[in-house]
Amino acid sequence: MRVSRHVAAPGERDHGETPATILSERRPRRAAVARPLLSSTAGQLDAVAPARDVGAIVEDHYMSLRALARYSGLSVRTLRAHIADPTHPLPCYRPSGRSVGKVLVRRSEFDRWMARYRVEGDAALDAIVRDVLGDTAA
Repeated sequence: MRVSRHVAAPGERDHGETPATILSERRPRRAAVARPLLSSTAGQLDAVAPARDVGAIVEDHYMSLRALARYSGLSVRTLRAHIADPTHPLPCYRPSGRSVGKVLVRRSEFDRWMARYRVEGDAALDAIVRDVLGDTAA
């Protein structure tokens, strides 16, 4: 038995189509547009570049906590906890001047702050482990 498929006439909707294919046919594709550094539509700063020296490329941006979380791999909650840390706080800027509101962190200051937490292996401990394992293997 042969089943015939109904072909939709121009202007008639085919019931086998998904909403995504219908919308993609109706909407023209948008050209990619470069996003400005300061987005006035969202009302939030993602990364605002400071004044640049002539002839030099500076990558030292002020970053929101959300952008810094993407950059660092830490959560926004963890970053806020580090900002509030009384012993070694993460340096930040509050454009509102209050303790609440937008928080910005300069990338170079974050990198410098993070470098304090760098941990390297202890050479003396490695030597002790090699001596102990060497003595038991012999």
